Amino acid sequence: MNDNTLILEEAKRQAEEDVKKLRSEIMRYTLLVTGFGIVVGITLFCVLFLDFGGFPFRITAFSASLAVPFVIHIVLRSLYAAKVLDIFRGIIESLEKEPQTASGYAARAEALYAYKFYKPSVEDLNQAIDLDPSTVEYYRLRSDIYEKLGNLDQAGTDRRKAQELADKS
Repeated sequence: MNDNTLILEEAKRQAEEDVKKLRSEIMRYTLLVTGFGIVVGITLFCVLFLDFGGFPFRITAFSASLAVPFVIHIVLRSLYAAKVLDIFRGIIESLEKEPQTASGYAARAEALYAYKFYKPSVEDLNQAIDLDPSTVEYYRLRSDIYEKLGNLDQAGTDRRKAQELADKS
């Protein structure tokens, strides 16, 4: 196994760990929403249909209704976590296969960059630029990576090239 293969395997492993964390977060949110939904539902049922008219119970019903914004927040967080989960699945997919196109190399470069594997990310961006030298985003990303690597001259060159291409389009 060469160094790039090991780096790709490590990035894939890290992405899979992130997916596991997100899945457990989504499950936790689902359980919270279910629990709050049951409490709010029972309380409102008792107030509306069983006519428990006592003052203390109405206070309890009011308190339960205050949980609704919290439940909405949890649902939104769960939807966000699910969206991020889809992103990580895309990252894993881009790490698993050898790219055939410029956008494929760029996707893998972004995945490697996200896990701070800068040198292999630059190599993939070099391949992407060789295949499609007119895409501004490739130069911008490579410029950011060169900055992280401390190669400010090359970062400046790529930033200027990205600006030149952006001005043309």
